[in-house]
Amino acid sequence: MLKKFYNDEAGFVISLELVIIMTLVICTAAVGWSAVRVALVQELNDLAQAIGVINQSYLVPGIRKDLSGNCGGCAAYCNGFKFQDQVDSGDLEPITIVCNPKGEEY
Repeated sequence: MLKKFYNDEAGFVISLELVIIMTLVICTAAVGWSAVRVALVQELNDLAQAIGVINQSYLVPGIRKDLSGNCGGCAAYCNGFKFQDQVDSGDLEPITIVCNPKGEEY
């Protein structure tokens, strides 16, 4: 039985070369995932800044329908309403158009 085990070649031996290769693979994967994490955080930061610039103000004008004929009164009306977005702590400054030295817009 010991002779059979000694002659068996159906496996691998953990050698110094294999340990070095696996160490390099693990270190490379860690650096790669770190680069992916940095890129993902930067893209999410860009998205958050783009959302922070959006102005959420709106205005809905009112409507009025006058009576026709000699009565001259108001038949129906609906009041308008609006919401003015105030600058919050998470908001960014609005995007401004920058001109080049020749005065042309980019």
